[in-house]
Amino acid sequence: KQWYQRRVREPCPIKIGLIPAGSTNAVVYCTTGLIDPTTSALQIAMGREVKIDLVSVWFQGEIERFATNFCGYGFLGDVLKSSENYRWMGPSRYDFSGVKTILNLRSYRGRIEFKEGLTSGTPIDRKICRHGCEVCSEFIEQPDREWNVIEDRFVSIDGCVMSCCSPQANKGLSPAAHLGDGCLDLIIHRQASGLRYLKYLTNTAFFSKPFTGDLVDVYRVTEFKFTSDCSECNHIMDCNPDCNGRSNWNIDGEIYGEGEIHVKVHRQLLSLLACQPE
Repeated sequence: KQWYQRRVREPCPIKIGLIPAGSTNAVVYCTTGLIDPTTSALQIAMGREVKIDLVSVWFQGEIERFATNFCGYGFLGDVLKSSENYRWMGPSRYDFSGVKTILNLRSYRGRIEFKEGLTSGTPIDRKICRHGCEVCSEFIEQPDREWNVIEDRFVSIDGCVMSCCSPQANKGLSPAAHLGDGCLDLIIHRQASGLRYLKYLTNTAFFSKPFTGDLVDVYRVTEFKFTSDCSECNHIMDCNPDCNGRSNWNIDGEIYGEGEIHVKVHRQLLSLLACQPE
């Protein structure tokens, strides 16, 4: 971990090629526009390259892991944890667990702090990230801004490092998110009924209108912190991953059980052998 902390601001010298073989293949989808092993293999062989942002996940001042695609708390964390009981179902376990979670939708109290980033793009842009993207090509020195703070009950908190396209949402959770602008799109959905949250998911998946409604806020940020305020425990350090008063983090499809987290974006730290759609 000490090595990671020294090297976290240096671009990785190794180029990585991805062949889609997972459940959602969101990174491949966002960087090639397809989920096709042949296309990915050809782009790797051709040596096409795209630089993407990487986020580091910190807990109590130490790096715990890295992510390239998504960090989510609340609904998608609950879906992921539930789906682990149905791995025998294959990728359809996510749909099944999603329905179960909607029917028993929960909200979680917490405190989120974030620093907004300075870019020429916004999360509500109609123009999306493509090959030769101007937003990713420009370098803007990020000023040291003040922390914005929100304390409330949340159904979901989603940090989208890229648009997070998948078969369930062809345009992604945040269609205008960029691969290499040094920011992520932070989507905050406050407490809502299951029917209202289902409407939000439907607008996101089928109509590419993810930020409709007065309970949804989106910010383009360079880093954020979250602390769970678990009413069932005396202190965050007493809280365990199975506590009913808090959710789990879904970090690139892996469960992370800490209720306190600090996420930082590192601009174009990773090179993928892929070619964005024109």
